[in-house]
Amino acid sequence: MSIQIRDKLYRLEPGDVVILPPGIPHKAVIHDQDQPYSRFVFWISVEYYQRLRQMSEDYYYLVQCAAEKKQYVYHNSTVEFSGIQSKIFHLIEELHAQRYGKEARIFINICDLLLHLNRMAYEKKQSGKNRRGSESLSEYSAVY
Repeated sequence: MSIQIRDKLYRLEPGDVVILPPGIPHKAVIHDQDQPYSRFVFWISVEYYQRLRQMSEDYYYLVQCAAEKKQYVYHNSTVEFSGIQSKIFHLIEELHAQRYGKEARIFINICDLLLHLNRMAYEKKQSGKNRRGSESLSEYSAVY
C-alpha cells in the first residue's frame, strides 16, 4: 500500500503514521487487492487543535513538520507502533464507554496520543540528525 500526497507517492509499511494537515490532497493507493490492511484515521478540527496549541506548543511540532517541511510519513517499528496503537485503543474504548468522567478522560487520552506522536516525530528527527550530522531530513521517512 502507498499513499499519494499531492503529487508524490509514499510507500507505506505496517506501523507507519501519516500526518496530513487540512487541505492537503491525498489518496490511498492499493497495490494488491488481495492483501488485507487496516488503518486508523484520527481527525480533529482546526478549532480543537488550536485550543490544544494554546495550552502548549508541544502539540504543534508534528503539524508544523507536515505543513512547513512536507514531512508526512513516519516509519515505526512494531514495538513503537504497539505503543501508539495502545493509546488509540484506550481512546476508542473511552469513546464507547459510559463511565464517570468520560469527557475528561477522552480529553486526556487525546492529549496523550498527540503528545506521544509529537515526541515520536521529534525524536526521529533528532536521532536522524545524530546519524547524519546537520543534513535536512525532509525525505527521511519517505520511500520513493
